[in-house]
Formats: sequence, C-alpha cells, structure tokens
Amino acid sequence: MRDLPLDSKETQLIKILYDHMNEHVSSQVLGDYINVSDRTARKYIKNISQFLGEYGAKIDIKKGQGYKLVIDDPSRFNSIFNDISNNQKNNLDVLTITEPKDRERYLLNKIFLEGQILTVDEYAKELFVSNSTIMHTLQSIRKQLQAYELTLINDVNEGISIQGVELEKRRFILNYFFKSHPLDTFMNFTYDYLKESDISLESLFIIVLEECRNGKIQLSDYAMQNLVLHLALAIVRIKEGKTIEAFQSNQELDFSYEIDVAKQIISRAEDLEKIEFPEDEAKYIALHLNSKSNKDYEQDDLHSANFNVLQSQIFQALSTMKDSSNLEFSLDSMLVMGLEAHFEPLITRLKMGVQMKNPLFDEVYSRYTKEFEIIKYYFSQMPLLEGHEVDNHEWAYIVLHVLAAIERHKQKQQLNVIVICSTGMGSAQMLRSRLETEFGSSIRIIDVISYYQLDEQKLEDIDLIISTIDITTSFFTIPVIQVSVFLNEQDIRQIKHYIKDHNKAFNSTSQKRITESHSSRLFNEYFSEDRYFIVNQPISREDLLHQMVETLTDFQEESLVEDFIKQVELRERFGSLVFSENLAFPHPSVPLGVHSEIAVAVIKDGVEWDEEHKEIKFVVLMSPSKVSNKGLPKVTDFFVRFIGDEEAQRSLLEDPSFENFKALFIEQ
Repeated sequence: MRDLPLDSKETQLIKILYDHMNEHVSSQVLGDYINVSDRTARKYIKNISQFLGEYGAKIDIKKGQGYKLVIDDPSRFNSIFNDISNNQKNNLDVLTITEPKDRERYLLNKIFLEGQILTVDEYAKELFVSNSTIMHTLQSIRKQLQAYELTLINDVNEGISIQGVELEKRRFILNYFFKSHPLDTFMNFTYDYLKESDISLESLFIIVLEECRNGKIQLSDYAMQNLVLHLALAIVRIKEGKTIEAFQSNQELDFSYEIDVAKQIISRAEDLEKIEFPEDEAKYIALHLNSKSNKDYEQDDLHSANFNVLQSQIFQALSTMKDSSNLEFSLDSMLVMGLEAHFEPLITRLKMGVQMKNPLFDEVYSRYTKEFEIIKYYFSQMPLLEGHEVDNHEWAYIVLHVLAAIERHKQKQQLNVIVICSTGMGSAQMLRSRLETEFGSSIRIIDVISYYQLDEQKLEDIDLIISTIDITTSFFTIPVIQVSVFLNEQDIRQIKHYIKDHNKAFNSTSQKRITESHSSRLFNEYFSEDRYFIVNQPISREDLLHQMVETLTDFQEESLVEDFIKQVELRERFGSLVFSENLAFPHPSVPLGVHSEIAVAVIKDGVEWDEEHKEIKFVVLMSPSKVSNKGLPKVTDFFVRFIGDEEAQRSLLEDPSFENFKALFIEQ
C-alpha cells in the first residue's frame, strides 16, 4: 500500500466528492463538512486536482455550483482509491480527526471501548499522521491517566495498552467519555428531563459498558451513549406508568446472542432502579446491540458497504437541508457520527416493523415545531427510508441531533473577546456587565485586563479586543475597537457592525491602521528586496532555484544550497509544487534553517517547471524555520488568495517592482 502525499482533510474531500459524483458540491459545503473555511477547502481542492491528474481523474469546476469528481480512467483511479480506503477501518471516524483532542479521543476509544491493541505505527497509518504525532498524543493521555493510577504501556511489538485497577479504568471511562461532553447529541433539556426522574445515568453507563465487555460486543462511545439514553428513557416510561408496547416484528429475528447480553443489562438496571421491565424490553435492547455490534465488522464487507451508503445519504440529507432551508448549523463530525449511531438501529427496526416510542416527543414538537417539520422533510428523502413509514417518535430523536448541532453552531459564532480597561476594577466590571447585556449571545468575554497585562499568551484564540484606551499604535494581529467605559450608543453600533461582518476587517480608520501596520511588519519579516527577483531573460528552473536559495540567510555555502535543493526535489516526489498554471511554491520536505524567509521571482516570459507546466510566471521559495514560524500562515494565506486573483497577477506582471509586490501584500 502506498504512502499518500495527502493530509487527512484532503483524503476526506476525495471521499466526499466520490460519494457525490453525480453533482457539484460547493466549497462552502465541503468546508463545513471538514470544519474549515470555504477558502481553505478551495486550497485543498487545488492540491487534490494536481494529485488526481496522475490517477485518471480530475475535478470539474462549475462557477456558482462548485466541484465534481470526474473519473476518466476507472482502473487507474480505483487503484489509488483502494489505497485511500484501506488506510483506515472507519472512514468517518478517521478522516474527521485532525485536531489533537480528536486523536486523543480516538485512541482512548480504541483502547478502552473497542478493546483493540495497536502499535504506534498502526495508529499513525490509520490517522494519516507521523509517529511523533502519535507519541505526543500518548504523552497527553499518560498525564490524564496518572490521576487514576493507571499506566500506559507502549510495547513496540505488542502495541499500546492500559494497566491498572479495573475500578479505576471504569472511573476514567466514565469521566472521560460520559462527562467530557455530556451526551451533547440530545441537548440539555434531555438531562433536565432525566434528572427529574432521579435516574443515575453514570450507573447505567457502567452497566452497559461492563455487560457489553463481558459479551464481547464492541460499541463506540457514540453508540454507547445512544444505548444508555434509550435505556434511561425506557426507565422513565415505566416509572411514569406508561405501558411499553409489545415487541412485534414482521421478520424472524436472529439475535439470540444479543438477547443474553440485553437480559443481563435489564436485570442489573431493575436492581438499580427498583423497577420491573416488561419481558419485551430486552428485545428492544438486543435489537439495538445487534445493529451496533461490530464483532465481525472488519470481516463483513456487506456491512461496510451498507455503512458507506448510510454515511453518504446522511451527508446528502444534511447538505441539501443546509443549502435549502433557513436552519443554521455546521456539518461537524459529532452531528454525522451521532446520526449514524442512531440510524443503524433505526433502519433495522424499520425492516423488522418495530416501533420505539420517544417520551420527549411532545416536548420536542411543541418547542421546535418548525424545525421538526423541516428536518423531517429533508431526511424523509433518504433512499434508505423509501417504503418505510417512520413514526414521529422516531423523527424526534433525529431532530434532537440536528438541534444540538444548531446549538453548537451558535456557540461557535460567538466571538472570543478581551476587554482592556484602565480605570479601575469597578469600572471594568461595569463595562463587562454592559457588554454582556448588550451582546451576551454574540460574544464571550474571556478576560478583563489592563493594557500592561496584554501579551501574546493572552491573545491566543481571541477574535476581538474591546479597549477603553487608544492602542492603535500597538502591534496586534487581531481587530481592536475603542469604546467609552460607559459604552455609549456609538460604541454599541460599532461593535454590532463588527459582529455582523464576523471576522471581516473592522471598517474604521483605527482598525485599518492596525491591519496595515501588522501587514507591513509581517512583510518586512519574511521578504526582502535582496530575495526578490525580476527575470526578463530565459532561465532554467535549476539556475533559478540555485540563485534564489543563495539569497537565504542560512544557505550561503554551496553544499548547503545543494542540500536545500535536494530537499525540494524530495518534497516534489510526494506531490507537485505547482499550485496553479502560473505559480510554483517550492519548499524543502523538512525545515533546514533557523530563519524563516521567503524568496520570490517574477518571470515575465515564464520558466519551464516540468513537462506539464512550461510557463510558470511566479516562483515563491519558502524556507521555514526549525525554531519558529510566527505569522507564516498569514503569509501563505496571501499566496492562496493571489493564486485565485487574476487581476493581482496581471498587476504584478505589468509592474513587477518590489514596491508593487509589497503594496499588493498589504492591501489583501
């Protein structure tokens, strides 16, 4: 199997485009699905286009509609697509994992809930990351396990496992998987409903976990959370004196194995809650276990195929609803995975003619009637549901998942704000109170500090600074709005204007000065006229690269220049360094120098980069630092925009001066 020159998000995009080959998908929808901006999604698509060209496929771009995968040579494409598929066992679980916390959760789910023992190498291949990234994740896990006196064992040959007292393992599982994001998929009012019934969700969780382990039934954390909630709601129905309908099926059932596990769960739940379940309840739970069990998952090709169909149809319903309705949500992994965890047993129930009542139906429908009807309409179009009559009680579960995603989306829209106030704590708290009253749903005030407390650490993840003093001459990378400590009407209008435009540049003179100052300082840090080439004569790629590398601070010796160029050539083996028909972005496969610098060449008649790109007009040679690359992402963002800006390219070709290049950088 080949090592792919793609990161996890690019691999995921190929999978999404493959699943939607009969239609164009917009960059906004693609970006939402992998949790990046539409601009970043377009950047990924450009790299994918270069990659797919070698394997009999291409990306068709239709203005106003988006991107569509076109396969010209199925044989060549299938060979690489099989490699993409074989690099992971569960496409969605793996391909949505790009953040450290997600990788941590994935590893812990494998170890604690699925009982798998894999090596660092195997995890690295599954997650499309380096071994060092996995080791860093393990270090984070070790720190968390210390509080439970658990030890993480990393055996090169045997794999990664956890040693310690079983009771402490249960405590860790409960706290990490059950309390870290308390069953978000069913929203807060679900907990309020269950709390009123005095049900111990934690105890039910332990019962389900232990009995599934004893029965060797492996459930993901999402599936286990769904099962615990179904069990808890069944207990609520019984305590409220509601009769559970007899279990009926129009098909012969074959889950005798799961019935035994379900009966054990029921027996322990009865002892815990001092109630008696109807005999048929074990069949409902067994049906759930049968749908979610992955005992034979890796060997069951049919299951995998059906799972991919389900995955695709859920995404299609969500993306269509997002484009066509007024519901605002993000296609995040929690939403899709939560829906999959619910849909698998739902489809099994539909095929068997089994209905499941939802005690929350009346509350959900009365509070969210409009959302209920919209969600029901779009999901009812799923081909897998064709020919089945889905009860409104079932729809209520699905609606809850989407409502949770809507709530998460609202929270993500909040701006993280730091307030700078120099007139004393009393005034500062008054200003904070006024801001929260006026903009409570739109901003999240992280801290109220004085100007002298402000540093880079304080500004991490901050979207906006609201200050009572003029700090426009300072060097900040984020917007600043100056207000009165009394927050007058003009101040409120300014903040409302910024919130309305979200993260767009704040349209005021002071903010413009800050932005331009920041861009100018960033430009001077990375670029120099000594590293800027205007080429009016024919030149070879080799000579051009050699001349550009020689201008870098850390590569003044010939041997170092040659080493740098070899690393560039090595990087190109993993994927083309040409990012558009006009621009090449050569860089070494690993950082080699201490200084972070960029050399730029503007070639009037173009340089032949390779057989497919014979007239590259712009060459951007990047030498990242081994130590620090502060601000580099903002520099690369400029070139991403430059790639798609034909007017800016034309301007630089007409006037290739260093001054014009700097002006273009600062203006964008």
